[in-house]
Amino acid sequence: MPPDIPKYAYGIVSLTKLGQLLDMLDVFTRAGPVESIYPLTFEEMNQYFGFMLYRTRLKKSFPQPTPLISPLNGVNDRAYVFVNGVRLCFCCFVYFSFPQPFPLLSWLSH
Repeated sequence: MPPDIPKYAYGIVSLTKLGQLLDMLDVFTRAGPVESIYPLTFEEMNQYFGFMLYRTRLKKSFPQPTPLISPLNGVNDRAYVFVNGVRLCFCCFVYFSFPQPFPLLSWLSH
């Protein structure tokens, strides 16, 4: 692991909204997405801090509550969960039902 980054007191910082996060992925990921059969960890991507966006298109419906993640590997980070681009929740472990097939499921982990 790299050493901690020094912290400074910058005072008040003004922010300007540039757009919706999921609409600006090309700005944040200039090298393009990394495709993998299974989600890669931060360490496997050599990303030791910040955020990582995972996306998949579910190939069937899940009318009954179903775990979003595998209980075998779990989620060690918090995640913002989006379905078809709409933020659903901020969570660590959740059950969802998807009555319609093929929703685009995204989760932003940090």
